[in-house]
Amino acid sequence: MPPALIAPTVGLLAVPLGYAAGMAVKVVLLALFLWPRVRAIGRPEPSALISPGSAPAGSGRA
Repeated sequence: MPPALIAPTVGLLAVPLGYAAGMAVKVVLLALFLWPRVRAIGRPEPSALISPGSAPAGSGRA
């Protein structure tokens, strides 16, 4: 709801309510985007497991 619509009915209380709603949205977005990165902490990167010039044994690539 835009602030102009909530302000007349709630009055001055609309300011902290709007701030709290914005912070809640921020926390949800951070959780969604950072969750995969936090889970990957401590795991080796896929590129670190196989060097770029090497091929698996028996692949026929030299």
